Amino acid sequence: MSHSLIPKYYQIANLLRNRIVNGFYPKGQLMPTEKQLSEDFEVSRVTIRQSMRILEEQRMIVRKQGVGTFVSETVTLQPIVFSGYIEDIMLQQLSTKVSDVTIEEIIPNEEIRTNLCVPAGETIVKVERTRQVGEKIISYVENFFSKEIASQFTEEEVKMYSFVELLYKYGYEQESALQTVSAVDATTHVAAKLQVLPESSVLFTEIIIFDRNGTPINIVNVYNHSDYKYTVKLAPSIGRTKIDQLNQDLNQL
Repeated sequence: MSHSLIPKYYQIANLLRNRIVNGFYPKGQLMPTEKQLSEDFEVSRVTIRQSMRILEEQRMIVRKQGVGTFVSETVTLQPIVFSGYIEDIMLQQLSTKVSDVTIEEIIPNEEIRTNLCVPAGETIVKVERTRQVGEKIISYVENFFSKEIASQFTEEEVKMYSFVELLYKYGYEQESALQTVSAVDATTHVAAKLQVLPESSVLFTEIIIFDRNGTPINIVNVYNHSDYKYTVKLAPSIGRTKIDQLNQDLNQL
């Protein structure tokens, strides 16, 4: 995260806020200390203090002198939340680095062409990158853009920043995303990038990013090792009283 257009403290504040609204840190719970968070995110306590100040201003947390920092009792929790593309990318930036970057102009296959709404016969730009922690490769990522969008990125920017940041920098608002997760067998090319055997089982995530007009602006194919964990936290959205009433109604059928 040392090279980022988004300040470290702001990234961490967003991540902690997401954990709070998802219920990972329940209402009224004591938050981890500044020391614990600084060690978790590998940043200074000053940075964590800035992040916590943002959360306090947003009334997500309450500080009690001599006791600690607690999740506010007035936080509105989201009943069902899936870990999303933007949050995943920001979280990856805290602990991973980009390597093995290639950029090329290609004629897309029918699926990519259709999903990106590109006319038949028109070329697009494909960017390949790997992400690693230390020396361990954890994912291989393919990004597909129209030539109009990709022409605005410099090669140096592609090596340093996430495309979430670059799209934001050049004025593309990422309004929504369609994400599909499945298990696939690694092709020879993917296996080489992930340093696994060909036909090994890997976790494949396809993400189509849309702007506020519903226009697809980025297609992302992510290949992770099979030991990659994808967590979804679920909770009822209608409340315990309504669930009890619903159960009573069902028992009468």
